[in-house]
Amino acid sequence: QISIIELLQKRGKLDEEKMVKIIEKFKSSSETLKERINLLRNFYKVLINDPHFPTVENAIMSACYQFENDAYQDGVTINYDLVSELESEVPSNQIFLVVKHLMQNSLEAIKASKSDGGEIKVSSKKDGESLQVSISDSGTGLMCDLPMAMELGYTTKATKTGGTGLALISKVLKEHKLELAYSRNSETEFSFHLPLKEMAKEE
Repeated sequence: QISIIELLQKRGKLDEEKMVKIIEKFKSSSETLKERINLLRNFYKVLINDPHFPTVENAIMSACYQFENDAYQDGVTINYDLVSELESEVPSNQIFLVVKHLMQNSLEAIKASKSDGGEIKVSSKKDGESLQVSISDSGTGLMCDLPMAMELGYTTKATKTGGTGLALISKVLKEHKLELAYSRNSETEFSFHLPLKEMAKEE
């Protein structure tokens, strides 16, 4: 048996420099594939074992995974830094909705910036008796202040469609007396605090 690389080498059609480039490209593709398989495995763990997303991490990952394919095709990297095994007083399906709409906004903002690729960071950290959840991106940011952006029907899209995402997020958070925070420095960041269940507070 002989590999394609060895065959091309014997025929003089593949020098050492080209071979190194092929191997590096193969390694890079393998790592990307491995990451996507792990994300898919985690997603199905949630579906099979806990269809109601018992932890905040489950709800966040399930919401984010819906955008992994679109992000990959647009050259956008999604990085995660999440605290595991914590449960919130806020129903997980509502956490799922909030994160889903924030992720959609982040992807659209990066596309609007017309840059090559981009990055979305999804993180959580324990803050006293609550869990801070943050989603930041390298996109364009809001074109107005946050209260105006949260008005139902407000949109910056040229098509004038949409305008429900931030309004829905605001409605869900207000039902639990929570607020959405926004900051724009080198990145655009949205964050909110989730009250933890009693058991998690004591840990």
